[in-house]
Amino acid sequence: MTDHPKFDLDNSTLDDIEDLPSFLTFPDGAYLCLLHEGFEEKEINEKQAVSIPMTLKQIMECSAPDEEKPKEGDICNTAYMLDNETGRGFLKERLKEISSGLNLPKSATTREIMKAAKGVTVLAILKRTTDKVDKDKHYQKIVKLAVT
Repeated sequence: MTDHPKFDLDNSTLDDIEDLPSFLTFPDGAYLCLLHEGFEEKEINEKQAVSIPMTLKQIMECSAPDEEKPKEGDICNTAYMLDNETGRGFLKERLKEISSGLNLPKSATTREIMKAAKGVTVLAILKRTTDKVDKDKHYQKIVKLAVT
């Protein structure tokens, strides 16, 4: 466990406290991102899934106006459901990109590739999609990942 210095509640102001990173969907564009935790196994609605949380390091290209652009430290996430061939197929694409970028052996297992991604920086080409029913709900789609 890491020891953190005691926060000075008596002499600090709100400006002294860091903002929480935002969890959002990034606008269409290219981003330099850190896969801080790599690929994470999850259970979503009692079904097996894998998510890829990405922490923004730098915007390379972004389609949004300045006030809508994400900022360094913001996090976006994409999840793939493993109970269907589409989710598994998209996961396979991402794993192939990571495996190739890290020069992992062809015999590497899915789990080995997922673990190897932890802490890796990638160039992520992202697209924001809209829910077909709830037009206010957005999802993050990864078009391509390239290990940098």
